[in-house]
Amino acid sequence: MKKITRATLKSFIEKNKDNLFINVQSVFDNAHKRNGMESSLEGWVEAKETPCNNDTTFEIEHVLIVRGCTGGNNFYYFDDGVYQGIGYRNCAGNGIIAVKKAA
Repeated sequence: MKKITRATLKSFIEKNKDNLFINVQSVFDNAHKRNGMESSLEGWVEAKETPCNNDTTFEIEHVLIVRGCTGGNNFYYFDDGVYQGIGYRNCAGNGIIAVKKAA
């Protein structure tokens, strides 16, 4: 299986921009507050654009893919039978960016 990188994630987001869901599993609150985001989400929600347009959010509210984290970013493929996408873990939190699979 091919290694997932920031470029892989960025391409996935761009290709599926109008059909994305996120599941934020944990956050480092201060990082989210600095980027103008509330940190409380539960379960799968539709992805919303954020006014914070930079390469740490990929223009998605509640997502922070930071550079310079101790340990870096860890990306992985995700598929639970309902959603399919890319998961991430880093020092600012972890979550999944996905699309709903066709029924």
